[in-house]
Amino acid sequence: MKKCIFILLILSGLFYSLYSQPKPEWRNYVALAGRSIAVDPFRDGLIWIAGSGGLIRYDSHSNSWRSFTTAEGLSKIWGRSVFVGEDYIWVGTEGGGANIFDLKNERFTSFLQFSFSPANPEYRPTVNVIIPGSDLIWVGTDYGLFSVDPISLDTLQWFTKEDGLGDNYVYSIIDDGRYLWLATAFGGGYIWPPDTGGLSRFNKSTNEIHNFTFWERPGDNWFRSIADTDDNIWVAGSPRLLIFDKETELFSTVLEDVIYGPQTVVADEEDLWCIGRWQDGKYHLFRIDRSRKTLKESVTIPSFFYGASITVDASDIYMVGDNQVYVSSKDVLDFAKLDTDAHFLPDRFCHAVSGDNQRLYAGCADFIVMIDKEEPLSMKMKNVPVMNGSIRGITVDGDNLW
Repeated sequence: MKKCIFILLILSGLFYSLYSQPKPEWRNYVALAGRSIAVDPFRDGLIWIAGSGGLIRYDSHSNSWRSFTTAEGLSKIWGRSVFVGEDYIWVGTEGGGANIFDLKNERFTSFLQFSFSPANPEYRPTVNVIIPGSDLIWVGTDYGLFSVDPISLDTLQWFTKEDGLGDNYVYSIIDDGRYLWLATAFGGGYIWPPDTGGLSRFNKSTNEIHNFTFWERPGDNWFRSIADTDDNIWVAGSPRLLIFDKETELFSTVLEDVIYGPQTVVADEEDLWCIGRWQDGKYHLFRIDRSRKTLKESVTIPSFFYGASITVDASDIYMVGDNQVYVSSKDVLDFAKLDTDAHFLPDRFCHAVSGDNQRLYAGCADFIVMIDKEEPLSMKMKNVPVMNGSIRGITVDGDNLW
């Protein structure tokens, strides 16, 4: 009897060890191609990125990644902008309108879903920036400025160049309480040189719009990024970094012999951070003393960070561009690359998955991804290119894969 009980205990232990081990878990990881990055001020250690992989979450504590895509209801896979709220993450897409991401249910609700193009009814506004407030959500797009109800997500009003806006392409928005400050620029088309662009001031009470330009030719006022420091608006306006005095309503240049072609400008409590080119032609991150308007320091960054996005918290600064994410301490600007390569599949369209006892097979656009399950705690991945087209279904038949 004791011998039978002993054998049963051994078998039970063996059964538990075989079936209680963590199994390979399929994730809808995708290419990064980050376009916007934001530190989460409400959840410690989280970074949110909008890119061609949808909405991507990086946990700096566990060094882990997770992507949220059309599988969770994102209106279009190409993320363009991201804003972190206490209860929701707001995501703008490239030609797919805007989305609100529910952190609790991990599902998207889309809004701003209408087309301005009779020739392309599937096209939705490209959302470059979202600023949620208690009364209204302000959305800057490639077709003007929209106000949206924060509860119903219904579009209330929209303002374009015909309503006095500097340009229909709104790239950046600052809300100082009374006014919205908009960075606008020419976004493309057949008219060259462009005849609009600049800094627009929008009165939230009266809807009155005033436009301010620095360069004599309107099309030269190519403003892409702005930052507010109480009395001044800092403007990354190619080819110079500009300061707009709110009281005098006048522009002035700053560090014009140092920074050329500024792309992005962000303010924290003490400094201003700007991405642009230096005299050597390389891209640098510049740290600027806000009060003295002088350069503190700069560091060279990779050349592919053209148009990159940066975000800062109390101690660190993060940058995203293409498929790379970098982080550096503010105390010593020495950027380290975060490892994204091991976490993302080669293509963002993966619709099918199947498997047997040895492998999982994922069907993507132009690729089959094979995941070997040789060890319970690791996965070996191999990407096999196939014919052109998106794989919609996979089945395993002995030695063959259909």
